[in-house]
Amino acid sequence: MLIDAEGVHWRWNGGSSDVAWKNYIRGLEGKDQFLLYTSPACFNIIPKRVLTQEGVLELQGLLKKNISDSG
Repeated sequence: MLIDAEGVHWRWNGGSSDVAWKNYIRGLEGKDQFLLYTSPACFNIIPKRVLTQEGVLELQGLLKKNISDSG
């Protein structure tokens, strides 16, 4: 997974997905994870354990900047 100014880029054995920030309708932060919604019922999970403290802060900033319904 790579998160940048363009969006979230997922790579796995056999495939990939690139989701631009404009396609996320909601972002939620929980105690242990971030949930990024592409529809009311579909979301991607980013566990905080895979991020450094700096990465958590960076993702919080990107969510606030790029997703109008984040919190």
